[in-house]
Amino acid sequence: MNLKSLLLLSSILICAICNSQKIIVNADIEVTTTKISIKNENYGEDRLFCYDYMRNDSITVYVSKPVLEGCGFKVQIVNGKITPKVYKCTDYPAYDGMSCVDLENDKYMLEINNTVFKPGDTLKAKFTILTQTHKYSEKKKVTGEIFHIIGGNQYEWREGKSIHYKFWKNGKQVFTTNEGDEKQ
Repeated sequence: MNLKSLLLLSSILICAICNSQKIIVNADIEVTTTKISIKNENYGEDRLFCYDYMRNDSITVYVSKPVLEGCGFKVQIVNGKITPKVYKCTDYPAYDGMSCVDLENDKYMLEINNTVFKPGDTLKAKFTILTQTHKYSEKKKVTGEIFHIIGGNQYEWREGKSIHYKFWKNGKQVFTTNEGDEKQ
């Protein structure tokens, strides 16, 4: 193999690696609902949850279906650095003593409206992730969209409509079962 062929092959491999993990920031992304689809899995299609946890310099937004065992999607944002992940959860500690385990990404594409969010901001995103084989899971292809208002909120999505549950109010934890039914 001559030098020219070797350089061409190296360039192709570098492009393939760079294109397999892509984050696009698009302030004009059009997303109006939250949805998730996991290839070869069909459970709770009419209902899902989208919620966030905020810590000092990080926000993690989760999208999952209400099941005893299954997969979900999360996007972690730490100081503007974005990491999308698929996770597998169960209602008991089945994964080496843990009830949730992150699956490694093989390829992903995430389009998101910003890299920095504060309470009250709306996160909008579209994603496609192909996971690697894991000792607790075969490869999975997960696609979806997120429309979520940041700030310790949970939204339950049913048939394209959302129900809002508040967890935090003025920095204090609030437990609610329905909108307006707050207990401090």
